[in-house]
Amino acid sequence: MYEVELKIKVSSLEDVRLKLKSLGAELRWKGIQEDTYYSHPCRDFSQTDEAVRLRRTGDGSVELTYKGPRRSGDAKIRYEVNIPIDPDFEKDVRSFLEHIGFSKSFRIVKRREIYLWKNICINLDFVEGLGPYVELELLSPHSFGDVFEEVIRRLNLRGERTTRSYLELFINS
Repeated sequence: MYEVELKIKVSSLEDVRLKLKSLGAELRWKGIQEDTYYSHPCRDFSQTDEAVRLRRTGDGSVELTYKGPRRSGDAKIRYEVNIPIDPDFEKDVRSFLEHIGFSKSFRIVKRREIYLWKNICINLDFVEGLGPYVELELLSPHSFGDVFEEVIRRLNLRGERTTRSYLELFINS
């Protein structure tokens, strides 16, 4: 599946939250996400533009993710594979990754609210060390067109747009 996303730095999430409610967006999930990124033993992911991440959420769910290199464009488009992990096996998955040569490289923690509006995930994120962001996300097997522009206009998002990941933003901050 291809992931299409765009992040926008905002000064506050409260105004965006109120606009989402006025549009009738549905709050789907709210909680903490803790992402542990891993380095590959033979490839430099910063050079190949890939990522391997283990995500733990406040509700106890765990997910292993591979993100492929980005395609060019105004939004970040990349191949993504997400594998749900039984929380009872999280330690085993971490051990497996480390035994085959992967090593922990970074940890990103964020408070996230996931809203759904017109089949677009609108994530309100407060990322430790980076601050508040709105992340627009669409999972699509094809191109995304101009679907984000309507959301940006309707939510009056005027902040800096970026296609960089939170990991890249964190490393470069």
